Amino acid sequence: MQISVRLYGALGRYRPAGAPPSGPFPWEAADGATAAQVAAELGIPPNVVRACAVNGETVPASRRLAPGDLLALVSAAGGG
Repeated sequence: MQISVRLYGALGRYRPAGAPPSGPFPWEAADGATAAQVAAELGIPPNVVRACAVNGETVPASRRLAPGDLLALVSAAGGG
């Protein structure tokens, strides 16, 4: 199924080759894939994702996605 993915913060380094340098990019995900599965497919370690949103609504990483969804992944912020 086709979804869009937007990466925030330090997650930008996990943008796939050929994706535009900013903004959302298209992603082909398996039917019934979760936000966590998409993050893993992009090579993002699970402890790096701080928050997930689907279509503007904060959701758990276990949320199943539907065709056309916009998945936003936000990195954990560094502190000091």
